[in-house]
Amino acid sequence: MSKMIAGTTKVQFSPAKLIKVFGPPSFNEFIEGTSTVFNFEDSNLDYFKILDRHQVKEFIDPNLMKLKHPPYSHRGKSENLPTIKEFWKMEESAEFWIEHTDYADIDAFVKFLNETVEKDEDAAERVIKKFGEVEHTDIYGKNYQISRDYAVFRYNKMNWD
Repeated sequence: MSKMIAGTTKVQFSPAKLIKVFGPPSFNEFIEGTSTVFNFEDSNLDYFKILDRHQVKEFIDPNLMKLKHPPYSHRGKSENLPTIKEFWKMEESAEFWIEHTDYADIDAFVKFLNETVEKDEDAAERVIKKFGEVEHTDIYGKNYQISRDYAVFRYNKMNWD
């Protein structure tokens, strides 16, 4: 999405719990220092991103390391940070950044996040409860209903008048 990011907020959540509640995050290749991202959009079309900035070994910024530990040379060294897979399996709380658009109601979004994560309801179970079980049309021998009338004949100008 090409919406401008206007502000950031930091929050603490367990990475494993975020995946359980919201499902797997999207792979991120555009924001430096971030492995994956959760994307949200509210009814006002405000955009929110939950990012894991500099939380994993693969994306640590050496300049940030020098700021944290100025007297030490960190050439070839890194903090004891987890790998990407280890990070997303962690049950301990980690720091996440929330980026949002200009007029987004960040307080309401953080409240929504806290309430949803506290419920600890599995994303897959929530979707099945709302929409029902998924029925795949690849079971051999099962007779499926086939629609043979074309959309051209079902919809005409009368539907839009």
